[in-house]
Amino acid sequence: MSLTAEQRRALAMLMRAGLDGASQASLMAHGFCASMIAGLANRGLATLTREKVRIGGRLVDVGMVRITAAGRDALSSEKLMLDSGAAPSRAPRP
Repeated sequence: MSLTAEQRRALAMLMRAGLDGASQASLMAHGFCASMIAGLANRGLATLTREKVRIGGRLVDVGMVRITAAGRDALSSEKLMLDSGAAPSRAPRP
């Protein structure tokens, strides 16, 4: 399964976030678009859940994104390819 540089960066960020994951809003603040995040979920590399979070005494609905085992595997296999000198796959340019 080949990943774009943007997908690798998003998965690496999710891996660093640990078990709690990252909010969809924080991923978007880092420049990831909603469709790319949804694409990771559609491919089974991440999960998207809605959670209620208490902020300032109010409950707020937050979208949380977590990396899956498949996402960790895909990221580590891509890293192995890059470390071995194999050219990473790239998305075609428009």
